[in-house]
Amino acid sequence: MDFEQLEAFLTIAKTKNFTRAAEKLNVVQSTITARIKMLEQHVGKELFKRKTRSVDITPAGKSLLPYVEQVMEVMQSGLTTARLQPDFEDRLVVGSLNSIWDSSLFNRVNQFRKQYKKTAIRLVTDHSDHISQRIQNGTVDIGLVYIPPKATSIEVIPIRDESLQLVGTPSLVKQLGDISVGKLLQLPFIHFNWGSPFEEWFKQEVGSHDAAAIRVDHTGIATRLLLQGEGVGFLLDSIAERYIKDKRLQPVPLEATRSIPKRTIYVIFRKKNRETKKVVAFLEHFLNDGNNTSPKYIKGI
Repeated sequence: MDFEQLEAFLTIAKTKNFTRAAEKLNVVQSTITARIKMLEQHVGKELFKRKTRSVDITPAGKSLLPYVEQVMEVMQSGLTTARLQPDFEDRLVVGSLNSIWDSSLFNRVNQFRKQYKKTAIRLVTDHSDHISQRIQNGTVDIGLVYIPPKATSIEVIPIRDESLQLVGTPSLVKQLGDISVGKLLQLPFIHFNWGSPFEEWFKQEVGSHDAAAIRVDHTGIATRLLLQGEGVGFLLDSIAERYIKDKRLQPVPLEATRSIPKRTIYVIFRKKNRETKKVVAFLEHFLNDGNNTSPKYIKGI
């Protein structure tokens, strides 16, 4: 088993076609076929079911796929780190959700980049569970997530509780006046899924988000629509505050029976990496901020 065999397997799994895989890898189709045959001999199982115009991955192939993805990602990470020498002394990969990147926590990460210029930094965006998986397989060093993983190999530190508030442009807020949660879906409402427990609160207080006028899955899109006066919607305080300060957005008075639940943001990393230079530097920089957490979290680092 070698790198080229794994590369061919992964490419076919994605393209579902030997010819397209060969084109992507810039080799002839017979080479791809030979690599897969050798890999199947090594595994002892058929990995693909050949059809006239496409292929289906077999159960054995599906079982192998996530491990090959991890191997290839780790290999690519290693190659990238090697290529950084001698311009950089280290490489740090930080993964987070798009909504956290849109918050003020991004500034802390960016300040780290400016302070540690000999550390190459890569910022990736993904879902909480995917980031946790990438922390475990070593392709992400630090994660900023809403949902803490249960894996015992990962250290979890709560760093901030973020409030959510309903906002809109000043002209729209003036036009709408006070709003009761029961009437929210009757308005031009822009819905972003802030996850549990917000979604549970929303369902009980407001109703099904399926009835929202506009639904988006990216906070950047939601914010842009809000700034254009297309409707009202919920944003994290640390996202909304800059626009409220500039008077581009304004809080909307909202009558609800229960308070809007907060979102907790966690920093996660592999316990075995706690003493590595880059993780120590990041945690000391990132957590040593009175607005984020108590100093107790950085003791022993």
